[in-house]
Amino acid sequence: MPARGQTAARPAAAGRRLRAGEAIRLDRRASPQFVRPITVRVIRALDRPTYDGWVWLEGYELNDSGNAVRRRQLYVRFDGVVLHR
Repeated sequence: MPARGQTAARPAAAGRRLRAGEAIRLDRRASPQFVRPITVRVIRALDRPTYDGWVWLEGYELNDSGNAVRRRQLYVRFDGVVLHR
């Protein structure tokens, strides 16, 4: 159960595609670059060649208030993507 004022999160299901508009949480499970976890609103998964289990995503990084602060293209391990609610 999330702490008061926080939202629930769950791992993205294997074999499932991320949908535009979904909020995801990225931390070190998704990639070593995320020492400080970030929340991203997905625009789309990019169709680029990758290693098995990895995906290119395009989205907006969100601040603590849920407002978009920066558009980003991110290379992440799909098993490390956590759906943010």
